[in-house]
Amino acid sequence: MSIKRIVRIISLLTVILTVSGLPSVASDTLVISSQRMVNTCSSASDRKFLIYVDLGEIYFSDSLMSFDIFLKYDTTKLVFTDMLTTGTLSAQMSDLGPVWRPKDPGGICYAGGGSILQPAKGKQPLIAFQGLFKGGCGDTTSISLDEVIFNDEFRRRSWSGTSGTIMTVARGTATNEIAAVFDRQQFITRGKDSIISIPLHVKTPDLINAVVECEIQMVGSVAFGIDTIYALRDDSTFQLIEKKVFNDTTKIKWRTQARSSQTEYMINVRSLTNEKDRTATIDATIQVIDSCYCRVALNTDTTRFCSIRNVPVLTSVFESVVDEGSAWCTTGGGDIIIQSLHGQPESVEVFTLLGERIPFVLRGDQQTMVITGVLLPNAPVLIRMQHGGEIRSKMVMK
Repeated sequence: MSIKRIVRIISLLTVILTVSGLPSVASDTLVISSQRMVNTCSSASDRKFLIYVDLGEIYFSDSLMSFDIFLKYDTTKLVFTDMLTTGTLSAQMSDLGPVWRPKDPGGICYAGGGSILQPAKGKQPLIAFQGLFKGGCGDTTSISLDEVIFNDEFRRRSWSGTSGTIMTVARGTATNEIAAVFDRQQFITRGKDSIISIPLHVKTPDLINAVVECEIQMVGSVAFGIDTIYALRDDSTFQLIEKKVFNDTTKIKWRTQARSSQTEYMINVRSLTNEKDRTATIDATIQVIDSCYCRVALNTDTTRFCSIRNVPVLTSVFESVVDEGSAWCTTGGGDIIIQSLHGQPESVEVFTLLGERIPFVLRGDQQTMVITGVLLPNAPVLIRMQHGGEIRSKMVMK
């Protein structure tokens, strides 16, 4: 055998002996671990914690016959209620216990047990405890090893302990009372650069001063764009978080601090097209940022809008000006309602968009007249009204 090969064998044996001689940290470490997440939004009686005290796997040859363990904890945040032995090594040491004292002076929980006939063995926790978490939302606390004593014959003599942190979460109740709700479910735009204003109600009952995050997402942003978003009252806490436009979608997020049970916002949407029948939707959601309020918004509200052509007044039929408010028309129940600010018009005529006169029945008084919708087509119509010699026109949808 060559010297080089001998050197390689000696080096390999040295590595093997070194690795096998390393102490096993895990086998000499007592681990305290939390096994249950405590929901601080639940009732006081449901805020239960569960911990394991674990030695790792114990063999018969380790000669574990008894134990005395002392755990230190914060009595203002934890109350121990039960010692759990089922499925633990302590169940094999029932000749002398197990016994426990959940609250010794100074915030010490003691537990101990022993066996006379045979050692305990297995890959199970040494013992387990459960209790109630008394801390508030956002509080944390830990349980640490104060002292541990085993029987003199127990083979593992060097011990260290790891503290166990009680894990908490604030998981609130989902409710429809917290919501972002549109004023209407459908809107219409009339030609390129026309703007519609969409009211949005942000409802935050019982959340005064809570920070909420609102998000709107518009699908259809090729034909429409969001110009502005603003509160209908002074909102000094309004903070724009994000505005993204990608492909056919626009997403906007903002945060604000709730000053009342409801805040009103206005979303101005601009039409980017003269084409008709272009559609888009806006979804609105709200999220309470601080989970300690224990409230979660449940719903998403949606509004839809579409475009129609901006039909100009047919000057070959009308020599008139478009009515900007001196007399105006609305629709209701299939009829057309005319509300005049200057008394009853001297004359009223109704036409199709092609200029054809439509017969109609007119009833009402000096301020409000109704054109019965029975004879009207299911399409836009043009109404021409004369006041004081001046002719004004209005296009309305039946």
